[in-house]
Amino acid sequence: MEGETINLPRDILNELHEIEARAAALVLPFYKPYGLTLLQTRALVEIARSEPTAVCSLAARLGMAAPNASILAKRLAQDGFVRRGRAAGDERRVEITLTPRGRDVLRAAGDAVSAHYAPMLAQVPAQEQRELLRGLAQLRDLLGRLTPPGFEETRT
Repeated sequence: MEGETINLPRDILNELHEIEARAAALVLPFYKPYGLTLLQTRALVEIARSEPTAVCSLAARLGMAAPNASILAKRLAQDGFVRRGRAAGDERRVEITLTPRGRDVLRAAGDAVSAHYAPMLAQVPAQEQRELLRGLAQLRDLLGRLTPPGFEETRT
């Protein structure tokens, strides 16, 4: 990149797309045996991060319309990964929680991912590991300071 003009928004977006595609290719094989797609896996992870999760909050975190998130949650419920129910005190609000099966699948697949890749990642020198983690934290913090147009705050 030396000598090139830096366009930070474009360059960050391009790198994020590439990272997302590569990360998906690395983890999807561990979730496929449970019948999960990448989007369903992302939904389960998001639900696990903040239970109970309202359908509209899940939609915002996945970057999709609320009706589509509702269909996604319905499918995950049919497959036994989540429970859907009305929020106490607000019958209009649908909340989603993981079932024991959903938790077990996330734990088992996550453990399998770690077990498979840990030996390979252990070959990365300690200093480089620290630099990677520091860089990722800096990127996360930078992205956290940006506000997309027309969106409410959805980060937890």
